Amino acid sequence: MGFLAASIAMLIGTVTFFILKNKYVVTPEGRPIGDYQKITVLQISKKENLRRQNSQGCL
Repeated sequence: MGFLAASIAMLIGTVTFFILKNKYVVTPEGRPIGDYQKITVLQISKKENLRRQNSQGCL
């Protein structure tokens, strides 16, 4: 009987989490925490250039 009660409690907890996660687990701007970053190709190329410039001085 204990395993049945535990499995029901886990199911209720999981369903409650999925329903309420976007309401309470958010950044101050309102975006969900853990959401994918919106990075453009231009931002990636800037990061690559900075990485290359920094690595050339370490020779």
